[in-house]
Amino acid sequence: MASNDNQLTWLITGSSAGLGKILAARALEAGHKVIGTCRSRKKSRAALEPLMGKGLEVIELDTSAQQVEIEANVKKALSIYGKIDILVNNAGYAALGPLERFTDEEVLKQLRTNTLGPLHVAQAVLPNMRSRKSGMIVNVSSYVGMRGDAANGVYAISKFGLEAWSESLSKEVAEFGISVLVAEFGAFRTGFLNTNAFVRAPKDVISGYEGSTAEKAYAGILQADEKQPGDPEKGVDHLFQVIMAGGFLGGRKIFRLPIGADAVEIIGDKVQSVQRDLQVAKVLEESDSTAL
Repeated sequence: MASNDNQLTWLITGSSAGLGKILAARALEAGHKVIGTCRSRKKSRAALEPLMGKGLEVIELDTSAQQVEIEANVKKALSIYGKIDILVNNAGYAALGPLERFTDEEVLKQLRTNTLGPLHVAQAVLPNMRSRKSGMIVNVSSYVGMRGDAANGVYAISKFGLEAWSESLSKEVAEFGISVLVAEFGAFRTGFLNTNAFVRAPKDVISGYEGSTAEKAYAGILQADEKQPGDPEKGVDHLFQVIMAGGFLGGRKIFRLPIGADAVEIIGDKVQSVQRDLQVAKVLEESDSTAL
């Protein structure tokens, strides 16, 4: 159990299910104060009651809402304990299917929830953290935030964006004693495909892609439900350890934390791919020839 001096106040969005719920339970078990969010207290009450019995405070917050509404709800969270030491932006969902047929509305909804919403939550928390010159913002991403694949393009847009502003923010707030950590999860058995965290592409999104790479990838995602390699309890424990270490791992401060063997492998492949492109580009830059 954390002593009063070591007791931290957490704000975890999307804490009624999946990784967010497991992380909230882990922080409570360690003796910390935890504020969880959900879109509807009424709909999430049954899921949250066991944690509420252990001290979880709950507020309603929809990350797809307008900035002013998000700010108002974060103020409610701040009023509970007067501070937030650790913000975990976990709430989100995935819209999957071939990029060609997604509408503006569908793409923007994904961005509002996964990219802009977390940014607005962070913006609302930052003044409190800056005034105390202390805090950590943890943005839950995915290996999809480093590598887009067939059938996850819209989801990838949102996670690339999340990681982009996370990286910029980390350089802006370090001088105020605030750190930013991106948790890039692999595939975990969280019931992701059976909750509001997953949006199945409309049938017409797949039309014309019969037998294509995109359709096969989409079908593979559906078939993998609850067969994913990652144990969510273990994944959350890894994240919790790094958070409690202040973002340090292996003796140094880290910005990205791939979680899950598949995430480590996929992100490693992406890094190698970029390195190969850089090597080719370097040859071109060093050549006197302008011919490709």
